[in-house]
Amino acid sequence: MNLVVGVLVLMAVSVGCSLNSSAQTLSKVREKSIGLVEAKYPSSEVTRLELTLKQEEEKQAFYKWKITRNEKTKGVSIYIYFGASIKESAEKMKASNWNIPAGPGSKRTDLGDEAYFFEDTRSEFARIRFRKANVYLDIQANSLAEAEYLAKSIDKFIKKGGR
Repeated sequence: MNLVVGVLVLMAVSVGCSLNSSAQTLSKVREKSIGLVEAKYPSSEVTRLELTLKQEEEKQAFYKWKITRNEKTKGVSIYIYFGASIKESAEKMKASNWNIPAGPGSKRTDLGDEAYFFEDTRSEFARIRFRKANVYLDIQANSLAEAEYLAKSIDKFIKKGGR
């Protein structure tokens, strides 16, 4: 009987530690992403950098910034999905492919485990979507260079193995 109780307690502690470490990892991805955008657009270069939308949930977060420079307004947004597994985040990315009217975009091999990009220079819009381990990101900016900078920077601090 004591052995059964001991095993159950050990399992509960293991699950609790696993949940706690994943929350810390998602929190770090959120914090790093926000920090990257704020560092990319320092107050000395822009008239205004405003986080206009911040939605944080258990498995996902969405941030949208309005950037004003030389009386011209731009936008940057980052969507982060933190799956319980690699499979779950891959399924989230696959599902989002079906929700994009123009399709997933062109495939990339220089980001994460799976990546796509789309650029429309006429409307100053670029989008990079990538998955690395159990994290899926969708980054939108006014140029491919801006989206690539953010994507590659975020890619560096996501651990490869996932959980």
